[in-house]
Amino acid sequence: MGKGALLSVIAVTFSTLLLLYNAQLSSNRTGEKETANQARIVAKELAYEGRKLVLAGWVGTNGTGTTPAFSTMNKGGGQIDVVHFSVANDTLDFTVRAAFQQTVHEIRSRYAWNDFLLNAIQLKVNKVNPTIDPAATLNFNSVGLDNQSLSELDEVLFTDLQMTGSLGDYGLGMSQQLTAMDSELGAFGIDVLEIDQAQRDLYDTMNGAFYPDQIGEAVELFAANYPAATTTVADVSGLGGTFGMSGGNAMLTVQGSLSLTNDFQGKGILVVEGDLIVPAGVTFQWDGIILVKPPAGDTSPVIDLSGFVDIEGNLVALQDGMPNTGHMDLSVMRDVSGVWPTPFGAPSDMIVNGMVLKHTHDYTAAQGNYVVWHADNPAFPNHQGYNAFDATLGTLSPSDSIFIEVFNNVNHGRGLVRFQLHGEAEEVHQIGTGFGPLYQFSAFAPLRTRIFTVSDLETFDIAVTRLSALKKLWDKAGEAHVGCAGGPNPESGPECVWSHYNRMDALTFRIYQRTFGFDLKMYEASLYWHRRTGDEETEFENEMNDFISHLTDLDYGLTLNIGPDATISEDPSTVFSLVSEFSGGTFGLMHLGTWTRSWDPGDPGNPSIQN
Repeated sequence: MGKGALLSVIAVTFSTLLLLYNAQLSSNRTGEKETANQARIVAKELAYEGRKLVLAGWVGTNGTGTTPAFSTMNKGGGQIDVVHFSVANDTLDFTVRAAFQQTVHEIRSRYAWNDFLLNAIQLKVNKVNPTIDPAATLNFNSVGLDNQSLSELDEVLFTDLQMTGSLGDYGLGMSQQLTAMDSELGAFGIDVLEIDQAQRDLYDTMNGAFYPDQIGEAVELFAANYPAATTTVADVSGLGGTFGMSGGNAMLTVQGSLSLTNDFQGKGILVVEGDLIVPAGVTFQWDGIILVKPPAGDTSPVIDLSGFVDIEGNLVALQDGMPNTGHMDLSVMRDVSGVWPTPFGAPSDMIVNGMVLKHTHDYTAAQGNYVVWHADNPAFPNHQGYNAFDATLGTLSPSDSIFIEVFNNVNHGRGLVRFQLHGEAEEVHQIGTGFGPLYQFSAFAPLRTRIFTVSDLETFDIAVTRLSALKKLWDKAGEAHVGCAGGPNPESGPECVWSHYNRMDALTFRIYQRTFGFDLKMYEASLYWHRRTGDEETEFENEMNDFISHLTDLDYGLTLNIGPDATISEDPSTVFSLVSEFSGGTFGLMHLGTWTRSWDPGDPGNPSIQN
């Protein structure tokens, strides 16, 4: 072999070895990056878990505690430390630091204490028929009666159906409820408080109270976000007498009534879609939230606590008490050019009835009242086939600047919006007031998010919990919708939305692109309460006729029986631990600010290395 050939072989061999070495080095670096990224994620999750525990502990002291619930904790292979905790003038300032494999994530938060209404018993019903034994043990100061169901009943009977008279003619009204509850609770020294629209509005603007609908919202979001922690059964006979007692939060939904025949105990969230009956001689213990939520049209629900009952937390009854025929529709309009020659967008996007990008009649039947616009987490349901949100973002570059807007927020559906950008905290806020303080454009423009890049969006979803709080756009046979006379079909709610720039006042979410200082609206999706003429209309009228004839029956309304062996205790910290992350973390508190920072193992000033 000649010298040149030998040198060539050596060169090829060296090049091959170098390529193998570089490949191995690249693989090692990729593995190191994955390990480092995993450590960052774990440290961040531990920090937020620590923050939640600190807040729960402070709420448990009614905002009077001056020391944290813990100082240091080992969890998940890492360590959580409370490095700062101070309380002054009803304001909490604290810092939680979590370390995992020398990666550190730190969160500092400030909260102001707010008096809030979290009663051990909260009822939103059309009528209550209470019987409370004087020997019962009631460890709380007040009961809350929400008048919203009565207000909606009044509207349906005397506005929609144009009946004459008033609720008083049927023995109904808030004064009757207050009198009935006062007569049973007076000997206990427990106040009975009316929750009216002004107080609900205050909640929407201040996060200063927690009412039945908000408990319902939090429960719906828990079920949507933690399916693995949610169990649904027809009865509890197969659960072995316990549920959720091994630690961690869990949710149990009973489809229909729960009438116990054997002892049962549990912890977490219990949803009963019917009556809750604990007969004499049976023991029932629950720590957390009990939500009794009979189906729409059930006018005579029952909560009977005659047995040995021990409830610690929050007992809520939500009774619509009248037919709720209808569904939620979702209509998507789009014009990625931002020009909008017609309300439904550019011609190339007209694929439904020649008019809109997407329309889902009876979205409620398909996906319930929960809508995922965007989620990086694959565990979330995929709703893109309905809302085309990500498909719209796909027309942009990852670095393009956008923002999102809530439009017609007054018809908010009693819902929550959740939002998160990359590297920042997740925030949940009432749809009615737009986006929370972390993500809103400004305090003066809360209905818009601040500007961010497409690639930074991690989570955007909503939960609508009351159809009747959406815009009512029921089809009208032989009658045009006001403001839709020029539309292609002015008797149809959806087609009025498609052809109306204001979306007929329906709750709407928009995407804008910020480019060269201009804001181009690219996308709109509207949600509204819809009912078709024909079968749905006939069904509603028949149900209403049966319902009206039942208004004066003795069993109409919620029958509430609390027996002598029942103990019900208020525990805000228990409820907080279940729902705080779904109420924006401001349960009973006013969020003043949150700041975060983190260190990798090699970063200067890394606390885990210094210590």
